[in-house]
Amino acid sequence: MIELPDRWITDSSPSGRFPHYTRANADEIAPDPVSPLGWTLLYQGALLEGSVNSWVQFGVFDEGEVDPNDKFGCFGGYLYNALSITWLLGVRMGAAPDVVDHMFYGDHPDGPRYEPHPDDFSPRHTRQLREKADWVIRQRGEIAATATMRQATDVVRGDRPDFDTIDDSALIQYVDGLLPLVSAAFTGHGTVSLGTSVAVGRLRDLLAEQDLTHLTMPLMSGLGGVESAGPTLAMWDLATSATADGLVDAVEAGEDGLASLRKGGPAAKAWTDRFDGFIAQYGARGQCEYDLITPSWETKPSIALGAIASMARQGIDRSSALEQSRARAVRDAAMSEARSALSGSPTRLVEFEQVLTAATVFMTAREAAKFPFVRMTNEVRVGIVALGRRLRARGAIEEPHDVAILLRSELGEAMDSPKLAAEIIAERKPKFEALFALDPPYIVTNAAPPLSQWRRRRGGQDDQAGPGTVLSGIAASPGTVTGRVRILKSAGDSHLLERGDVLVAPTTDAGWTPLLMVAGATVIEVGAIGSHGAIVSRELGIPSVVNCPRACSLLADGTKVEVNGSAGTVTVLAD
Repeated sequence: MIELPDRWITDSSPSGRFPHYTRANADEIAPDPVSPLGWTLLYQGALLEGSVNSWVQFGVFDEGEVDPNDKFGCFGGYLYNALSITWLLGVRMGAAPDVVDHMFYGDHPDGPRYEPHPDDFSPRHTRQLREKADWVIRQRGEIAATATMRQATDVVRGDRPDFDTIDDSALIQYVDGLLPLVSAAFTGHGTVSLGTSVAVGRLRDLLAEQDLTHLTMPLMSGLGGVESAGPTLAMWDLATSATADGLVDAVEAGEDGLASLRKGGPAAKAWTDRFDGFIAQYGARGQCEYDLITPSWETKPSIALGAIASMARQGIDRSSALEQSRARAVRDAAMSEARSALSGSPTRLVEFEQVLTAATVFMTAREAAKFPFVRMTNEVRVGIVALGRRLRARGAIEEPHDVAILLRSELGEAMDSPKLAAEIIAERKPKFEALFALDPPYIVTNAAPPLSQWRRRRGGQDDQAGPGTVLSGIAASPGTVTGRVRILKSAGDSHLLERGDVLVAPTTDAGWTPLLMVAGATVIEVGAIGSHGAIVSRELGIPSVVNCPRACSLLADGTKVEVNGSAGTVTVLAD
């Protein structure tokens, strides 16, 4: 058993002003420990500042009021959100902190309650936030900043240098030079995310006045043009053409199969051209996009090829257009019901139309604003992996992505001395991997306990939930489906999922979205209504329940369940 230090090398020092941190929401975007290079290069070099800047731009607090190092925490290698700062947002918006908790994190039995701080209250910031909320509700089209940032990422991607022509120092300098752009992209994503929370929250409040809160999620379904659904639909089209042209076996063979297709006939070459276009457009996507040690579809194309092959094996009779039309029908029915209920109050009906439009604009923009950040981060990742490939060629490491085991302060010297790089990574990698076996505390206040006191993740199952048992979570995407449970801990296990299965997972991110075209419903242990998996499930028209604690251990593969995404329940059925 690997002996770990009491504190990991990237651990944060908790803030005195904002002492409470939570894994909520952070466990969705970073379910695993963040690599040392991911934290010291990506987070400390870009994301902490970018996140603070987004909240300053939105009017939550002033520049300099919050130290960027307080915005996120890193304990035991795990990412934490600053719960105290989220409470600050709620207080200054004039909302109850528990409402903000629900919007950002969902409900969790271990969550602490808000503790007032005299500096939380600021009439000036409350006025600023109300003005910003009014601005949000007035939006009717694409957010201009999102389009500008997308254009900037296109330029950066198009101007990527030929790494074979520059030395190690120049390549590191290139990566460092990307960080201000990553930070700016993250600022844009954060600002739009705050706007989304305001718009959807206003919609929910308006519906609650008429006892229509059950329509909130149906109204956010089938929006069309949601960025994160794009790669999934494109994969489905590639799977369809691979099946039609008899190429599935080669696609399933991964990068070796792709190489053989490039030497094949016209149909094979046409398919590889389409795949190359897919990678150019969506290659930045993958699991754990907020870290550098995890591959993207560009740095490891076999991941995307495997997902496409899995889709193809399910058959081609399921139309993505049909799935989306069903989701739109749910939305249309919800709009009709809401309009009918509000028809007696012209003022409220007008307000409903305004708020619904804003919520639609921002829910779509949220995913669109994330993509430039993801793409810019991938530019950093591609450069780092290029350094890793050089270390592999010099005999220091076997897996290029392992270069992310280094700290940013070690990178230059490690590239100059492959022997040093090999020693550092060989000594640190087993300890980093040992962090994955730990169960991080849900809440950290003032200081995290020593790693020796952390519980280990449970490897076995809880007592199995029997027929009639109802598990509850957050209703994230409407509809009811009956199917068999398939528990997956990694999107790389997509081949185990069969069409119509109920996908049960600890968390989901963009790397999981191709599986949603195969699944009949999703049940996720963490998340909230604005979570990535929830948004894409609504777009694809499949029921989803998120924030369903211990679902992976209470349910067993093959168990027959009914998932009610409208009520947020999972009912175990008898066979």
